[in-house]
Amino acid sequence: MDADQGQGYQHEKENRHLKETIDSMRTALEDFQVSQQAAVQKAIVDANDEIAQLKGTIVSLRRELEKTRIHCEDKINETHRAASDEKKQLRETIQKLREIIENTHAE
Repeated sequence: MDADQGQGYQHEKENRHLKETIDSMRTALEDFQVSQQAAVQKAIVDANDEIAQLKGTIVSLRRELEKTRIHCEDKINETHRAASDEKKQLRETIQKLREIIENTHAE
């Protein structure tokens, strides 16, 4: 019976060791899962922050682009007005010179 008791004790010891190993592995697995969930949450937060920053950059660039477009349109319109004014002045000058030439020939 001593052999049976020794063997029983050995089985109990082995079972206890296996249970401790299982508990240790379970704890390690749970810790790993928690750290993975935290890493996923951090990645989501970081991605959302980056998305928000990129959206802000897009809005800012669109505003700047619109300002630049308006400025260019204003410059184009100003150039057209200046060219029209100059053409008008040149036509008036040509007309006056023609009149002077005609008056000079008429005398």
